[in-house]
Amino acid sequence: MTAAIAFSWVNYDCTSVVEKDEEDIAIIKSHAMRMVHRQRRKVPHGVQPTIRTRPTPLQLDSRKHGDPLVYRPGTDWEEVAICRFLENFVYPEQTTPVLAFQYLNFLPHLYSKNSAQSCLTEAVSAVALACLANQNRAPANFSLRARKAYTNALSLVRKSMSSSETRKDDRVLTSLCLLTKYEAVSGDADVQLGQAHDKGQAALVLERDDEWLRSDVGISLFRLVYIRHLLNCVAQSQRPAIHPDEQSLELAFPAPSLRRLMGLISDIANLRCDANDQLCQRLPDFEESCRLAEDAVKATSGLTTLMKELPAEMMYFSIANMGPSCTAAGYAPKRNNIFQDLQHASFWHVFFYGFIQALQVLLNYSSFQLNFTPEDLRKCLLKTVDDICASVPFVLNEREYDKAFLTTKSGGAVAAHYLVWLLSAAAGVPGVPDAQREWLSDRLIHIGHVHGIKDALVPAII
Repeated sequence: MTAAIAFSWVNYDCTSVVEKDEEDIAIIKSHAMRMVHRQRRKVPHGVQPTIRTRPTPLQLDSRKHGDPLVYRPGTDWEEVAICRFLENFVYPEQTTPVLAFQYLNFLPHLYSKNSAQSCLTEAVSAVALACLANQNRAPANFSLRARKAYTNALSLVRKSMSSSETRKDDRVLTSLCLLTKYEAVSGDADVQLGQAHDKGQAALVLERDDEWLRSDVGISLFRLVYIRHLLNCVAQSQRPAIHPDEQSLELAFPAPSLRRLMGLISDIANLRCDANDQLCQRLPDFEESCRLAEDAVKATSGLTTLMKELPAEMMYFSIANMGPSCTAAGYAPKRNNIFQDLQHASFWHVFFYGFIQALQVLLNYSSFQLNFTPEDLRKCLLKTVDDICASVPFVLNEREYDKAFLTTKSGGAVAAHYLVWLLSAAAGVPGVPDAQREWLSDRLIHIGHVHGIKDALVPAII
């Protein structure tokens, strides 16, 4: 049997896990966020300090896993979790021109201004502890501590939302974004609560004025909320509630190709909403079906035209697969797509996600138009699934023996989070070979365990 593809920063050997944590703790000691976190937790002068219990240290059998003291029972594990979260979920600033989306690049600056407890500090702690709780060999009480921080953050957000002045604070909107992230990471909340966070973000954005979009934090927050809002609408077949004007789009997405992609994704969300309404009718209207078919043709043609007209710096290139000819699932991509960085890859994640959703709507209404045959559409869908699979090794930094992609580690969890949407959609395409579908499921399971995103495990199991 051919060996499965290995991963550059994943090693399930317990001793290596211990060594990795020891190295991380040494780095964290010199990390600037350590000072921020300690300052936030200082007890004000004259206040009687409360008794704090130390977090339960990791329990390891030293005979099998080496000396457990490398975990240092006195370590501030919340601090470890926060620093890892900032490393994995914050995309660093990009130099001009910005080729793709930036994600939480403003968070370290905004978080550093909050020495006292706030909805933001609690939200950061909640999602950071939840991510670390899902990692292998994390202390058992991490999930409880994450849930407690989440409850505190939610309470503080609700309190801030009650006032027209406090709810305009960027920390409140950022906290809602992080609480939405917590739902995906923890994987134990109902869908309605996650949708409530999304609606809350959209409502706060709609209340802001144009001046807010001229601040660095404001424009970054708008970009983050708008992208997530559109993707959620596409996934849930809902109509977008945020309709920015051309000036706002130019501020958020300076590159014309990004603005065009956002417009097409918005069109696809409306298309899926109309198609879903049509399916709910007992007697579908013929004229409406023809209109939906025309709209689906426009959406797919728009994406195809965008891809052809992209500037050279936005394109990716492909190489022959560096790994084995097949994995344990019996499948491996024949080629690997190489991007400039993970942010560049995220642009194509959104592109492929919109394309595959538009193609499926077009396939459902192929009998109402003459431009494409069902067989042509199925081939195009399967080819898009192949493109998606070819993009995964770069994002997850998979390697074979001593060969590895030189990808940026910062923001890797965000890129993996976008892959959850993409891989779930690809696995649901009819006609995908069983071996390829199993491979997609394995990648989702990998994301769930390595990046601590339990949301990835749900479509993998289904």
